[in-house]
Amino acid sequence: MAFIVSRLDKDTIVMVETETTGAFSKSELEVKPDPERAIINSVETITKMSRTIAAGVIPSLREVRASNFEMMFGMKIDGQGAVLVSQRPDDCQFKVTLRWNVAPPPPRPGS
Repeated sequence: MAFIVSRLDKDTIVMVETETTGAFSKSELEVKPDPERAIINSVETITKMSRTIAAGVIPSLREVRASNFEMMFGMKIDGQGAVLVSQRPDDCQFKVTLRWNVAPPPPRPGS
């Protein structure tokens, strides 16, 4: 098992255990993994994914009057520092669980 060194800030360095995936080795994308920012990139990606999922899911929950919703996904960092969404939520370095408790609309006066 390999590892990369990721810098959280000026004074904090973290070693992240990784697997070699070669996710970008044959890709023509302009993505350049950055091992020093791997954890920060993971947190930013988790935040953006969560916001995007919430924006799509919450209106639908309100429409069908659902009260709860839960979703899980996993994030991995590969041996080059690339951030990946894991195929299996349990096979990752960061397991993310999104939970929404949608409050029912307030009762109408007089009802």
